[in-house]
Amino acid sequence: MIRLGLWGVGNTAFPDFQTFLAAISARGVAALELVAMDLKAQGVYVARTLSFAGAQSTCLPKLKSQGAEVAGRLRRPHSDLCRCAAVAHSPQCI
Repeated sequence: MIRLGLWGVGNTAFPDFQTFLAAISARGVAALELVAMDLKAQGVYVARTLSFAGAQSTCLPKLKSQGAEVAGRLRRPHSDLCRCAAVAHSPQCI
């Protein structure tokens, strides 16, 4: 389970399983559901019975003109990168 990145050496919030277990146990079932939803969103957990239906979220305020400009400049390289990754993983490249 270390490979999921929930605890262990590196960029994790918990140094070991016992610390993770204590933190999650103290927060109850809601914390377990949040962990499951996060793992599902990352694509490392598959559960057909876990759904985002009924989940609530908060909309962020609109970007100021400078923020919108930066987001626009980042959109194209990100799209290009996604296209390159798709091509690299296509059957013709294997």
